[in-house]
This record gives sequence, structure tokens and C-alpha cells, in this order.
Amino acid sequence: MQDRGASADRQETPEAIRSLASTQSLATGQQAIWLYDGHCGFCSWSVRFLLARERAPSTVFVAIQSDAGRDLARTHGVDPDDPSTFLFVEDGRAFAKSDGVAAMARHLRWPWRALRWLRFLPRAWRDHAYDIIARNRYRIFGRKASCDLPPPAVRARFVLPG
Repeated sequence: MQDRGASADRQETPEAIRSLASTQSLATGQQAIWLYDGHCGFCSWSVRFLLARERAPSTVFVAIQSDAGRDLARTHGVDPDDPSTFLFVEDGRAFAKSDGVAAMARHLRWPWRALRWLRFLPRAWRDHAYDIIARNRYRIFGRKASCDLPPPAVRARFVLPG
């Protein structure tokens, strides 16, 4: 799968995303892009969770509602109008569902980093649990009319809709 990222100057083109991802990887030795549903209360909470617990500022966050997010979703086979998963793209590979959770966990501090061990459970079990949460996320956690505006200290790491 192709590598994609996000833009510091908030342009929403694939080239701008790749540019920021490259800048991030040079600065941190990592290259990670989190494609998330900015209207989902749980998804927005998850982004804030990672920001508060990340080992280093190595992740770029792209809302699926942005032009770049829609393009990234389509590139990796996710319907941007009805996303059933988030994507965690790292080192040119896109991880979805429970594989995405395990990949994202590598960027967290201990004890949350232990979530990466989920990958040792059968994928069918992990993805079944993931699908239950994904299917009910709006009902349980709410749906927002627009994406949250990130704090100024991390805003350059986000690509949001217009």
C-alpha cells in the first residue's frame, strides 16, 4: 500500500500529506498517519488519547472528511462516506481495524503500549470486537457536526476539512 501523510500548511493534497509525513519521519525516525472519522465522538476521543500518551510526536492526523482524507481512504479501499474503520499508515503500509489499533499502540507509552500484543489474538476475534464498536460508535459515543479543532500546540500535525 502507498504511503500518505498530512500537511503543516493545511493544504489537502496527497503531495502535501506526503511532504509533512516525510518531515515528521526525518524529525522522529517514525512515519505514521492516522486517518480518522472527525465526526465520531469516540474517534476524536481516541486521537486525544494518543496525543496525551504518545512516546514522541510522530503521528500526523488526517480527518476522513478532508479532501486529503477522502483521497487517502479511497486509496486504501475505505469508503469515505461510510467509514467502517480508521487507518493507521506507517512505513508505507496501511493497517485497518484491530491491526490499526496494534500498530498505533507502538507509539504509546507504557502501559498502553501493551495493546500492541492484541495482534497475537486471532484476527477474526479482534476484528469482530472492533466491528461491534465501529457499528455502534455514533449511537454510544455521539456524532459531531464538525471536526474538533486541535489545540494550537499540535494543530500543524492535523489535516482538517476546509
